Amino acid sequence: MKAIELFTYTQTTSASGFVESTPVSYWITRAEVEPLKSSRGQEAYQTILQSGYVFKMRYRADKAVSKDMTLRYNGQDLTIHSIENVQEEGRFLKVTGLIND
Repeated sequence: MKAIELFTYTQTTSASGFVESTPVSYWITRAEVEPLKSSRGQEAYQTILQSGYVFKMRYRADKAVSKDMTLRYNGQDLTIHSIENVQEEGRFLKVTGLIND
């Protein structure tokens, strides 16, 4: 199990009047981590994003994971591409995170 952190973003207005997105830590947890395997799915991602990981983490009813969040693993920020409730049991989430170029 590896440590991961999920971030949401808040919109703030700077002193010069520009709107800025500021990351805010939402949830620090542990997950089983696997590299995204070579498959039809990864081939489709390769036109936009290079590589990624699949994270299997415990589901928590009080934590809503969404695609507009950022996932940080091993010092890298990843875009959340997909979220799957494993076997629709509400026990585990499988989150696919992709590394931007």
